[in-house]
Amino acid sequence: MSRNQPTVHPALSAGLLGLSALSAAGAYLVYAKPVPEPELPAQVVKARLQVGPLERSYVAVIPDHLPLGAPLVVMAHGTGQNAASLRSTSGYRLDELAVQHGFVVVYPDAYKGRWQDCRRVGAPRDPELDDSAFIRALIEQLVGEHGLDASKVFAAGFSNGGQLVFMLMTTLNDVLAGAAVIGATYPTPDNRTCAAPKRGLPLLMVNGTADPIVPFFGGEISLFGFQPRGTALSAHDTASYFASLNGIRTPPVSEELQHGPHFRVNLRRFEDDPLPPVAQYIIEGGGHVIAGPNVAFPRLMGATDRELDSLALIWHFFEQVGQAPKEASERQNV
Repeated sequence: MSRNQPTVHPALSAGLLGLSALSAAGAYLVYAKPVPEPELPAQVVKARLQVGPLERSYVAVIPDHLPLGAPLVVMAHGTGQNAASLRSTSGYRLDELAVQHGFVVVYPDAYKGRWQDCRRVGAPRDPELDDSAFIRALIEQLVGEHGLDASKVFAAGFSNGGQLVFMLMTTLNDVLAGAAVIGATYPTPDNRTCAAPKRGLPLLMVNGTADPIVPFFGGEISLFGFQPRGTALSAHDTASYFASLNGIRTPPVSEELQHGPHFRVNLRRFEDDPLPPVAQYIIEGGGHVIAGPNVAFPRLMGATDRELDSLALIWHFFEQVGQAPKEASERQNV
């Protein structure tokens, strides 16, 4: 060894190797391979809308061959996401379904990355912010511009976007024909600001039993122990709560779905025709992700079931409940 060559203390060398390993592990956990945007026969509209004192933004996907009286699906992103990142991480699957089945999908942007919702803890409380008014104005604009069927407007959301949907089930109860949430459970009564919906709505839920952010069995929601968002019901109790609101008194029917080799999926169905149904897909070992064939979520968010096409299941659910007479939702016990 050269007399002038610097030496590294063994402890420092080990520390540097440790930091390098931690860095590599961190990159492994947070990296998600970007999904390229497919070329679809649809117009992708990026626009802004003035609502009160705030200018809000959104992305709408309008199929080229859109039939008159088509449905509208509002899809809300999670905390820290936006319309563009939700489209990408979900593999543009809802865009594909919109083209295949002839409906419009709109992805609204939350103000500063987070939606208002029904939780007392952690939700924005800006007096100038009214997310319900934003979504209502957005729906009215798109229905008017594209000749959509105002009786077939549906709301879906992931994570914080799912919490927004829970709120919209009350504040836009007169507008929505159905709702779906992924990776979200309803706040406990002490953490809840929303009143119960006045009218029962069909609801579909998708939950993973190993969700690291929203505890499947209930408890405190947090971002890996940071930024607590208050407590929420378990996934089971959330589905039961809304089934009861819809007037359903019969116990749910459960079945294990024929599925791929990596995950077990159970379907719980609360049904009492003609009352609005509640359905819940439970992914054993699933994380805080949108299950689907071409999604891109970091490993930090938990395991992803790529064999369950959750967004296609949501659209199929909306398509089914959209055929039901609206008067059926009036029979409920709130």
